[in-house]
Amino acid sequence: MTSLKVLIVDDNEDNLYYLTALLTGSGFTVAAARNGAEALAMARAAPPDLVVSDLLMPVMDGYSLLRAWKAEAALSRAPFIVYTATYTDPEDERLARHLGADAFLVKPVEPQDLLARVQEVLGRGTPPARPDTAPGAAQEQLQHYSQALIRKLEDRTARLEEANQALRSEIAGRHRLAEMQVSILHALPAQVALTDGTGRIVTVNDAWRTAPTPNLPHGQYFGVGDDYPAFCERATDAAIGSMRPIADGLRAVLAGLLARFTLRFACHSGTEQHWYRLMVTPLHKDKTAGAVVMYVDITEQVQVELSLRESEERFRQLAENIREVFWIIDPASRQVLYVSPAYETIWGRSCDSLRQRPEDWLEAIDPEDRRRVQARVARQSAGEEYDETYRIVRPDGSVRWIHDRGFPVRDAAGASYRMVGLAEDITERKRIEAQVLRAQRLDSIGTLAGGIAHDLNNVLTPILLSIEVLKMDERDTQRLDLLAMIERSAQRGADMVGQVLSFARGVEGRRINVSLREVLREVAKIARETFPRSIEIRADIPADLHPITGDPTQLHRVVLNLTVNARDAMPHGGTLTLSARNLVLDARDTGLDPDMQPGAAVVVEVEDTGIGMAADQLPQIFDPFFTTKAPGSGTGLGLSTSLAITKSHGGSLRVYSEPGKGSRFRLCLPAADDVNAEAPLSPASGLPRGGGALVLLVDDDPTVRHVTGRTLEAFGYRVAEATNGAEAVAIFAGRRDEVAIVLTDMMMPVMDGLATIRVLRHMRADVPIIAASGLSVDGRMARATEAGVRHFLQKPYTTETLLNTIAEVLDAPHRGGSRGDGRQPPPAAPAASTW
Repeated sequence: MTSLKVLIVDDNEDNLYYLTALLTGSGFTVAAARNGAEALAMARAAPPDLVVSDLLMPVMDGYSLLRAWKAEAALSRAPFIVYTATYTDPEDERLARHLGADAFLVKPVEPQDLLARVQEVLGRGTPPARPDTAPGAAQEQLQHYSQALIRKLEDRTARLEEANQALRSEIAGRHRLAEMQVSILHALPAQVALTDGTGRIVTVNDAWRTAPTPNLPHGQYFGVGDDYPAFCERATDAAIGSMRPIADGLRAVLAGLLARFTLRFACHSGTEQHWYRLMVTPLHKDKTAGAVVMYVDITEQVQVELSLRESEERFRQLAENIREVFWIIDPASRQVLYVSPAYETIWGRSCDSLRQRPEDWLEAIDPEDRRRVQARVARQSAGEEYDETYRIVRPDGSVRWIHDRGFPVRDAAGASYRMVGLAEDITERKRIEAQVLRAQRLDSIGTLAGGIAHDLNNVLTPILLSIEVLKMDERDTQRLDLLAMIERSAQRGADMVGQVLSFARGVEGRRINVSLREVLREVAKIARETFPRSIEIRADIPADLHPITGDPTQLHRVVLNLTVNARDAMPHGGTLTLSARNLVLDARDTGLDPDMQPGAAVVVEVEDTGIGMAADQLPQIFDPFFTTKAPGSGTGLGLSTSLAITKSHGGSLRVYSEPGKGSRFRLCLPAADDVNAEAPLSPASGLPRGGGALVLLVDDDPTVRHVTGRTLEAFGYRVAEATNGAEAVAIFAGRRDEVAIVLTDMMMPVMDGLATIRVLRHMRADVPIIAASGLSVDGRMARATEAGVRHFLQKPYTTETLLNTIAEVLDAPHRGGSRGDGRQPPPAAPAASTW
C-alpha cells in the first residue's frame, strides 16, 4: 500500500525537523517547503494528500497560501491544516476557517494529539467546498486578513519598543559597569596596565602611575600608547637583569600560546628590598584582543615566607636530629600532621605510611597494651595531657618499649586544636631495669638457696647411705642394676645441691677427672626422652674421648644448656647433633683461639637446624640477660653462665650461625693428664606394695617402660606393658575388669596419651588413670585434666613417688583434685628444669 504524502510548510527549521520526523515515523511520505510560494510550486509539480502549514512566513504567508490552495481545483481536494504559534486569536482561526482550512492547531501540540487530528482530517473524505469568491465575500476576507495583519504589526511594534527599552537599559547598565570597572581598576593596589592586541598600552591605573620609581622596572614610565614589549626588551635594571622574559611572556599571551604568564622576581633599591609577582592574562575571551599586565607587590608575603622558612628549618634541624619521635596530630580528625624521621628508626615503618594510615600507630601497639592506650588517646580530643608507656611490635617481630607524652595546643578561646608530643624508645632502659630486678632476685635466691641446699643435703644423705647398706647384702643382678641407677641419680642430686651451695657462697665446684663421653651420652639420653618427637637427636661420641679435669655437674650443665637452646631454636622440629672429638692444639690454633693453651684438647659441638641468628646478634648472645627468645621464655643467663663455666675450666666457647641455616656451638676444653675411676652407688624400701593388682603401663620409651615395670613387679604388682595407646586399648579390651589402674605417658606415637585416656574412659568410666609426662610445658596435661584425670607424675619420678601415687589412687578411687605426690600440676617450665 502506497503511503500518503504530506507537505509541511514552515520557515522554522526546528519545526520542519520535528514534523518531518513525527510524520515519517508514522508512515507518511513527507516533503518540506520554507514559504507559501515554494509550497505552491512543489504542490503543482506533485500534489500532496495533505498540507500542514504555518501562517507567519516570508515571501508568502500561510493565509495567502491557503487562499491560493483552495482556488486551484487540482490542489483544493487535499485537506489543509493550519499549525501556528503566532496567530492564536479566535479571529485568526475564524479567518482561516473562512478561507477553507480543514483544521486550526495552535503550537505546541502533543505528538499523539497532532497525529490524531491528521488522521481525523484525512478520514473526512472530501474537504469543504471552495470559499465563495463573490465580490462581497472577497471583500470580507480581505478585511479580516487586513485586521489580522494590523494586529500582528501592532504586536510586533510593541515588542520592538520593549526590546529597544531593554537595550537602552542594558547600555546604561554597561556604562555603569564600565565606570565601576574603571573605579575598581584604579582602586587596585597592584600596578595594572591594559594593552591592545599588539602590546601597546591603552591605559594604566593610579597605582601604576604612583609606584615608587626605584622599585619597579618601568619606574615613572606611563607608556600609554607605546609598545610595552619593545620597552621591556630595551630596559635593563641591575637589580632584576634583563626584562626580556616579560616581553616574551606578554607576546605569548597575545598570540594565544599561553592562557596566563606569571613571573616572580626581586626588585631591590639601594635602601629597600621589594619582591613582585607579574601576571599577564588575556583582556577578553578573544585572546588576541589585548592583555592585562599586573605587578603585585608581594614583599610582605615573601618576608613572612622567609621568616617561616627559617623557622621551619630550625624546627626541622631540631626534630630530625633528636632520637625521640616528635609528632603533631589533629585531635578531632586523628590526622597526623607531622612525624619526625626517628619514627622510621624506632617503629620500623615509613613516615608516609603513618600519614596515609594513622591507625598503623595503634595497630603496632602490643595487643596487651592496646586497649589501655586506645582509651587514653580517646581523651585527647577533650584537651587532656597524655602520658603512656607501652610496647610496639615492629614489622620484623621485635618488640620495643615506648614512653609517649602528648600536650594540647590551645587557641585564644582555650579550645584544644592540636596535640604535640614526644615518643621515646626506652627499650634499653627497660632492659637495664629488668637486669637490676633479676640481679636483686638472684641475690635473694642466693641467700635462700643456701638454706634450701642445707635441707636437701639432710634429705639426700640417708638415701646415699642406705643405698650402700642395701648393696652390701644384695646379689641379684637386676636389683644391683636398679640400685646402681638409683645411686647415680641420687649422686646427681647431691652434686646439684653442691652447685647450689657454690652459687650461694661463691665457691668453685670440685675438680675431678671427668669422662665427657658419659656426660654427652647422658645429655643425649635426656634429650631423647624429654625433647619433642619432631626433633631428631643424633650423637657422634667416640669411645676413646680424652677425659678432662673439671666439675662434672658444671660441665653437664653447660652441655645441657647448649642442647636446650638448640631445642628452642627448632620450634617446628629439626635435627640436633651432639658430637665430640680429640684434638691437639698448636701455637697457630691458640693464636686463633686465645682462650686455649697448646696441647691435647676435647672439642664438643652442639649443632641444630633451627632458625639461626643474625650477625648483629652474635656479639651479644653471651651477655648476661640477653636472649633472643620471646619475653618470659628465657632468663638470658644460660649462655653467659655456660661461658663462665667454660672459661673457669680453661676452655673456650664459640658460635657459628646464619639466619635460616641453624647454629653450631663449639666447646673446646683442655684434656686431663690421667683418668680417675668413679665408684658405683645405691636406695631403700618400706614402701606400699601392690598385692597382685594389675597395672596397665603405657610408654613408648623401652627404658622407662622396663625400669618402671620391673619396679612395680618388685613391689608386688602385675604389669601389662603397651608401647602406645593403640596397644593399650587392645590390651584393655581383653582385660577391662582385671586392670586395677592405668599409668600412661602423654607423648607417644600412633595414639598419644590424651586420646588413650578418652578411649579408656569411654570403655570404662571408673578406671583409675595416672598421667605422666617429661615436658611440663606440654598442654596435654591440662587437656588430660579436662578429660577427668586427677593424678599426674612429672618425669623423672622416684620409686617412692610412683608407689605412693598408685597406692593413693587405689585406696581412694573417687577422690579427685590432687596429684599422686600431693602437689598441683607444675607450671610451664623448660623440659630440662628437672635436672
